[in-house]
Amino acid sequence: MRLSSSFKKSARERAGFVLLAILMGTLTWLTHTSAAKFADASNEVTVPVERAPQKPKKDKGRPSCPHCAPAGNQEIYIPLIDLPEAQGSEIVFNSRSPQAMSVTPTFYKRDGRIVVGDPVTVQSAEIRYVDIRQLLPEHYRNQRDWGGFSLSYDGFNREMWSQFRFIGVNGGSNIDEFFTVKDESRSDELEAAWWMPKKSEAILALGNLTDNPTSATIAFGDDHERRVHLAPHATEILRYKSEKGERAESAVINVTGAAGSIVPTGLITSEDGTFNSVIRFYSPKLTKQPNLYANGFHVTGNTPHMVLKNTTASSIAVVPKFVPLSGEASSPFMLPQVYLGPNETTEVDLKPLLHAAKKRHDLDVVSVEIMNWVSPGSIIGSLYGIGVATGVNYDVPLRDSGPVRAMTGSYPWKITDDFRTVAYITNISDQKAGFVGEINYQGGHVIIDPRELAPGETAVFDLEKFRNDQTSDNTGNKLPREVSLGQFKWAVHGVTNGKLLLIGRAEMVSRSQKISTSYSCNDPCPPYYSGDLDPFPPPTILVSATGSSSAWETAYYDSGYHYTWGASAAWSVDTSVVSISPESAHTTTLTGETPGNGCVNADMGREESYSYDGRDCYDNNNTYPVGSGGCTDVVCAVPTNFHETNASDAGNGTLHFDYAWESSTGSLADLDQCRVGERVDYNSADLPLASPPFPSGLNPSNPTTQPDFAGSVGAFPNGDNHRTPGVFVTPYSEKTIVATQIYRYHCPCHNGDGWETLMGPLTITRSVYPFLGFWGFSVTKSGHSAGIFPLPE
Repeated sequence: MRLSSSFKKSARERAGFVLLAILMGTLTWLTHTSAAKFADASNEVTVPVERAPQKPKKDKGRPSCPHCAPAGNQEIYIPLIDLPEAQGSEIVFNSRSPQAMSVTPTFYKRDGRIVVGDPVTVQSAEIRYVDIRQLLPEHYRNQRDWGGFSLSYDGFNREMWSQFRFIGVNGGSNIDEFFTVKDESRSDELEAAWWMPKKSEAILALGNLTDNPTSATIAFGDDHERRVHLAPHATEILRYKSEKGERAESAVINVTGAAGSIVPTGLITSEDGTFNSVIRFYSPKLTKQPNLYANGFHVTGNTPHMVLKNTTASSIAVVPKFVPLSGEASSPFMLPQVYLGPNETTEVDLKPLLHAAKKRHDLDVVSVEIMNWVSPGSIIGSLYGIGVATGVNYDVPLRDSGPVRAMTGSYPWKITDDFRTVAYITNISDQKAGFVGEINYQGGHVIIDPRELAPGETAVFDLEKFRNDQTSDNTGNKLPREVSLGQFKWAVHGVTNGKLLLIGRAEMVSRSQKISTSYSCNDPCPPYYSGDLDPFPPPTILVSATGSSSAWETAYYDSGYHYTWGASAAWSVDTSVVSISPESAHTTTLTGETPGNGCVNADMGREESYSYDGRDCYDNNNTYPVGSGGCTDVVCAVPTNFHETNASDAGNGTLHFDYAWESSTGSLADLDQCRVGERVDYNSADLPLASPPFPSGLNPSNPTTQPDFAGSVGAFPNGDNHRTPGVFVTPYSEKTIVATQIYRYHCPCHNGDGWETLMGPLTITRSVYPFLGFWGFSVTKSGHSAGIFPLPE
């Protein structure tokens, strides 16, 4: 294809030579015809090319975090790791750190003597189960009479967590014991209530986690009382047998030494191992509100036992409520009022619940609320289940909503062999509540996309089903099919209005290993949320073309641990330069309307503000916006740097030029909507061309324009040829014809789609002249010439 300057060809054209030295006249003449046309490309131009949304690749680091406490020496503690009835013991390392951590185990003999083990390196977000004796120095591993145990590390509060397990107690089920953060232990009164089957024993262990002696008084529900004195780091074990058959029991520990110096734990074990479970102690003085809650409680297929204790000196009445997983809208089941006298402990009759569950399958698994209209801490309780077919014992924590950190969770999960782990997150409030999180495994993670729960609703995550169904997050991440161990992490997301909205836990069960473990370990505080755009700033786009921008939100924890997900945002712009669609989505399309600068904003909502003093997390009762914004340039791509790349004599009096151009944006593809061509103007007095001496019949239109080409071509495909078609006519005489040429373009987004000059005006001279007794012809432009010499006689 070519852009040419020509008339009709003559059959009598002769070959000649070019006379470069002869340039005659000041006027030139050029006419053009196009040998072929280009088909117009699509008007749709996209800059940049659309792509699947990706997480921002630039790690901007943790933003200013208003509740982040400084790192320091941290210690978590349990009072007992040695039990003659147990066949062994193990702990799970549960890292919430963004990097590997060094953790030092310290063992305490019953009398308080200290044995320090070798440090253990735990990787970021790692879940690792370890035989606790493997942490002991080798020459201590066969010794007994161990009391307490602690893990210490340098970092942030709860950046490292653990849970302890007694294996095969009395040949039966395993029992878990729970760690206490040393700096958070400050109660001078602790209470517990539990259920005991026939021929069973309650084992209470009281550990001194301080460097000073301490003491306490323990009062059991039958008015039996014991006083203990503990040396620094010593442990005292009390055994309490059931002599009256199955019943509800309780204990009150009054610390007479320093408040918080004593940490208790408790176990229930039957002689034949058919019922083994934990006794949980609570501090009524530190309770946040009066109600008790539990979630993920299996009604169908279990024999349940619920024990409640009135911790006050006055009678109270409470109402147990059982809420289906779908929430309050699904007609919760309520038991009649339960009356408790002063300091009374009782087992609640759950037969009506079991009867109702036979008719209502939505009561198979429920959350529990003990509605209490007296003061916070006035009621404590416990909740157990015994599998009818399996004999597996279930301990489901029944407690108040807890501190602010209860609206977070970092739980181990395991789904190898016959292990099954199910995580539950329940909205215990009367308003909607949101959460977000991630499921970690070695080598990756899957984001739990933000979700909102109706009042009373429970979100259920069956980790085995999640993996087997290959459930993915919005970036396509899935749990690999071979993965069987990891961490389930979640946190409240959105405005709480100063309320405690959510509780959560994970339940891990293995029938073959006789394991039923409840994990409800928290992070120190809900994370700080920050928004980003990808790309940032938003892309430069062409007028009438499109680009995209995606909203991303990141949860930053005190430790620096963070995870990012594609957020839904309300999009807005501050100008008519650019438009957006849709206005509510993770990714919006930006369309350039007119050249200029337009700022795009993604509003990802508001979050609650929290403060952390190194020990407690507090709701500041105010919120902050989460979002991001950036400005985009809307540009009009126009041809630029139009330049000559070659000039040559093509023979037969034809002067050939090659031209090329570039785009103002650097990409020729952006010029697809532009057209590049030329215009030639003549002196009207020269038309039609004088013949002789020029070929006859040459009368071009004035001005002459020829078909133009798409700007994205970047060059005239076959150049620009200046020819003089036909046969020169005798008798020859001197004659010069001049035309003025410009190269030009037009683009819809520029100058109202009007023509703009790229190069010119240029003059092209065509002359017939005598030389050395002969006649010749030359055509010249831009210092280049071609011609015919001699002209035929």
